[in-house]
Amino acid sequence: MHRNKKTGPYTIAGETLVTRNEVPLRAALIDATIDDIANHGLEAVSLRRISAAVGRSTTAIFQHFGGKSGLLRASLDHAFECDRAFHKAMLDEIEGLVPDHNALVTVIALYIENLATAARAPIWREILFKAAQLEDAAGLLDRWYAMREDHWRNVCRVTPGRDHLPPLLVAYTAMEEVYASVLHADLGYRLALRETIERLLDAAFDRPASISSEVAIWQEKRVPAPPAPERKGDGALAERLIDVAAREIFQHGVMTLNHRRLTALAGVSPAMIVYHFGDMVTLANAAIWRALMQGLPAFLDDEIPETSSRGTMAAWATTLGETVSHGASGPSAGFYIAYARIVGQVCLLARRNESLVPLVRHLRSIEGSGVYRASKFSWPTMLEMSRANAAGFAIWIKGFAILNGGLARDKVDPRILIDAISALVARPNS
Repeated sequence: MHRNKKTGPYTIAGETLVTRNEVPLRAALIDATIDDIANHGLEAVSLRRISAAVGRSTTAIFQHFGGKSGLLRASLDHAFECDRAFHKAMLDEIEGLVPDHNALVTVIALYIENLATAARAPIWREILFKAAQLEDAAGLLDRWYAMREDHWRNVCRVTPGRDHLPPLLVAYTAMEEVYASVLHADLGYRLALRETIERLLDAAFDRPASISSEVAIWQEKRVPAPPAPERKGDGALAERLIDVAAREIFQHGVMTLNHRRLTALAGVSPAMIVYHFGDMVTLANAAIWRALMQGLPAFLDDEIPETSSRGTMAAWATTLGETVSHGASGPSAGFYIAYARIVGQVCLLARRNESLVPLVRHLRSIEGSGVYRASKFSWPTMLEMSRANAAGFAIWIKGFAILNGGLARDKVDPRILIDAISALVARPNS
């Protein structure tokens, strides 16, 4: 064995055993892959960048993993084991605890905050919100989902009557984590997070209906929508570019939008984007906001006049079921899947593009505003909620929807939604 003076690793007959910092090469390549996904996104993984990070050529990747797909699979397996170790450590730490309402609020908040900042956590958010870009994403997510549901079953098993909570907590935390990954250092967000969890768990612990929503109301007032981009020239063309980009984002996600595809769809020259918006980022930011309003169901549309009519629980669940179902049909089919995908992808991008952080902050501050209004005017009377409770429901339903999409589940049984809201967020009239 000798030290290679040029590159640093130890070698035997030309075979590298460890990298410069004494980490085995296979492990170093996996770590570099996870870092690359976190820094550049699943769709932009670069073998050249990964191999350069450990001081080798791409040949090392093919020698150890057979190619890009093998490297990604090994990295996902490693990230899964790290995630499993995190869950075990948390269970070990709270062993013997019978969590009451306040204790479980703290456990959930800490869980979200830790996973939001964990080095390997972004890889699962990438898979969940970009499932179409990875082979066998449904199989990977199925294993991930089972691990998380088992974790919450272990947390709640010592608390009688809480058997309904585990799958609901998986959905809620999956969506809340993407917000936390961007906003975890924001005091306003951390206050809102705790209030949301508190109200989300009230029904599960038979607590009296609470109208406490001070933080949610404060947040909604203090976080304005990002300003519209400045535009030049023909306003009609600029609007058309935004509309075309918004449709593309709603149908296929933020990550599919690029300069070449947009100009082809709009039938304009690339110079038009630069002329009207200055750059693609400015246009994309405007289109993202508009995309979130695409296909807005009637029961969430603030422009529809208030009505005193109230539907039945069965009708409500059927309508909502269309918005969260992978295989549904109808005017609002898959709305929440598309909406959650956009929000999640925006959060993933905001970790690398600070210009999107104000949009993420605003989206989190208005979570539940449409649900809150609907619960007062068009949903069945038993579903009336506080503002904070509506925020919890809105985040949960997006998590539920994106999991249905990622796991390629078929049409949702409306009874699942009735049971969920009755057990988790339903409130009697106050």
